[in-house]
Parts: sequence; C-alpha cells; structure tokens
Amino acid sequence: MTIAYRLFKDGIPIIGIPKTIDNDLRGTEISFGFDSAVWIATEGIDRIHTTAQSHHRIMIVEVMGHKAGWIALYAGVAGGGDIILIPEIPYDINVIAEKVAKGTKTVPLDHPLIKSARSLGTCFGD
Repeated sequence: MTIAYRLFKDGIPIIGIPKTIDNDLRGTEISFGFDSAVWIATEGIDRIHTTAQSHHRIMIVEVMGHKAGWIALYAGVAGGGDIILIPEIPYDINVIAEKVAKGTKTVPLDHPLIKSARSLGTCFGD
C-alpha cells in the first residue's frame, strides 16, 4: 500500500486493495486469502481428528494468524475443536490443562483437539 500511496501522491489514480489472510483489517468484512486459509486449516483439522480419536491423543493444532485469531476461531469451530485459543481472549493455561484432564460430565475428552493461533506459541513453551 506504500507504493500505491506514492503513486496516488504523484497524481496517478489508483485503487489499492490490501491483502492479508489474517482478516485483521479494520473496516473490512473479509480479506483476500482468509477463506482459503480457513479451508486449508479446517481440512487439516478434519484429517488429524481421526488420528487423535483412534490413538487417544491430545492434538494441538497451530494455525496462521499473526495477532488475530480469526483463522483459529473459524477453523476450530468448523473442525470441531474442543478448545480454541485466540489472542483476543485471555486464558489461563492451568484452566485449559484441567479441562483437558477432566473433560465434561457428558463428554470425556479422550482425544481433545486444541486450536491455537500462531501468536499463542509462547504459552506452550516455544
């Protein structure tokens, strides 16, 4: 957008369209690449879900999203995530660990899927 602005200042009529898969641009409903990123993430989550179920494993899926949790949220909901972590909502890792250990009264989490946006990597010791 910097180059587009320079061209505009030089008198060249131009239309700039920002592109980010993070869908984090204020004033936009959806950005280019976001739908594709969610589709790819959801497909990966669907594939790993059966592995988690058959091997009774806890799976943590980290998806793209610099400082925005839109991809994690959309893909987590679409892929049936048990726990979805996004940077916009604070959380306590101890509460998450307890949730994974106990599950719920009606649904034991014997193969929980945890979705995380990329910027949350530090909570897992990265």
